Amino acid sequence: QVAEEGGYKEDATIVSFIGFSPPHDPDFLLFVKLQEPGTSPWAAETAAPLWFRMAEQISLSLRQ
Repeated sequence: QVAEEGGYKEDATIVSFIGFSPPHDPDFLLFVKLQEPGTSPWAAETAAPLWFRMAEQISLSLRQ
């Protein structure tokens, strides 16, 4: 829910996803937060896929 003037905005959400990689002996922790995502109110459809794409790039950078 998104706060607004002592209440909450109707149909507005904040989604988030946190994870680390690799699973054993992690190199990094990444938190993704999206306020009022335009495509879906669900983190599984917005923040998690973004986290995965970012984590892939970070992992590749750390290997160099």
